[in-house]
Amino acid sequence: MLPVVRGVPETTRQIGLYSILLVAILARAVVRGADGLVYLAAAIVLGAIFLWQAYRLWRAGGSPEARPREPSACIATRSRT
Repeated sequence: MLPVVRGVPETTRQIGLYSILLVAILARAVVRGADGLVYLAAAIVLGAIFLWQAYRLWRAGGSPEARPREPSACIATRSRT
């Protein structure tokens, strides 16, 4: 619902900011010693993928799946006889 209220640029910015926050929280668990090396490796790899996807979304200005379709593709037409 955020794209409807704030627009796509603000939505992609929010996704990027929350992605950075997510990776920081993941790293905090390792720094505190709560988790081991397997968690650290998974957090680094998956966090990097998540950040990369958020960056690509921000640069593209939105997702192609979220763009409106052609009216003819959405509405089934029938002939009246």
